Amino acid sequence: MPHLPPCPFQERDLLRAFRARLYDVQIELERERCKKDDGALEWIEKSRTLGKELDWSREEALRLDRSNQQLTSDSARLKAQ
Repeated sequence: MPHLPPCPFQERDLLRAFRARLYDVQIELERERCKKDDGALEWIEKSRTLGKELDWSREEALRLDRSNQQLTSDSARLKAQ
């Protein structure tokens, strides 16, 4: 059976359905891009926050280490007396 070309009404309907589906896919793609960007921004912000916490913890550890050394030195000096 030979393939007949679609009549103009069918062609118009097919084209309309194709355009509608293309529009839906474009909208969905844009949503996914926005979602991905939002997730990336959240991770970047979380990384910055954790970096700041790490810096604070490092400084606190150094401060406590210096304090501990001083107290150890004081303790040794007092034991010697």
